[in-house]
Amino acid sequence: MKKLTWKDYYPDGSLKEECPLVYGRLHGVATLYNQDGSIKEKRIYENDLLMGNPFKGVTADNIAKNLGLFLVDDEEWEKTKNDGEIIFEIDAKLASIIKF
Repeated sequence: MKKLTWKDYYPDGSLKEECPLVYGRLHGVATLYNQDGSIKEKRIYENDLLMGNPFKGVTADNIAKNLGLFLVDDEEWEKTKNDGEIIFEIDAKLASIIKF
């Protein structure tokens, strides 16, 4: 099987990010680059999911605020679900693709 790599570029054409693809999904170590070509960070993907915590150092309240949402405790969550209001529950897969 031919080894494929997903790549993203800065507007000036320099490489911004690259990651191996397995069956059309990001899978392996992704490398993010600064515009000068130096390595900015490395991330691990498994089956299109970013492993680890992409929100390290960011509180749940800040994540909710950036999404225009708010946090509720378990009791209020159950009440809200039973009232038939429109609600969002963010699971690990959705959280792995959120960008600010």
